[in-house]
Amino acid sequence: MKLEANKTIEEVTENFNNVFIENNLVRWNVAKEDGLTHYPFEDMLNDFFNCGFISKEVRDHTVKTREEDDDKFWDSYFNERKEA
Repeated sequence: MKLEANKTIEEVTENFNNVFIENNLVRWNVAKEDGLTHYPFEDMLNDFFNCGFISKEVRDHTVKTREEDDDKFWDSYFNERKEA
């Protein structure tokens, strides 16, 4: 099995112990504390999927949602800079 973000299955397992799944989205546990999104990067989501921790649907939905949230953030950031 090829891992992308981690060197070992043990590291993938350790990282997976620091996330939760809600509404088909994988998020870091810290998101419960501060209310922000905190999605893992795609390579880590691929590791979770390849190790059987999440489904393809959950992985794909999280990747898509993260990309959409990133796009919204950068659009807002650059629009605010133009107005300043």
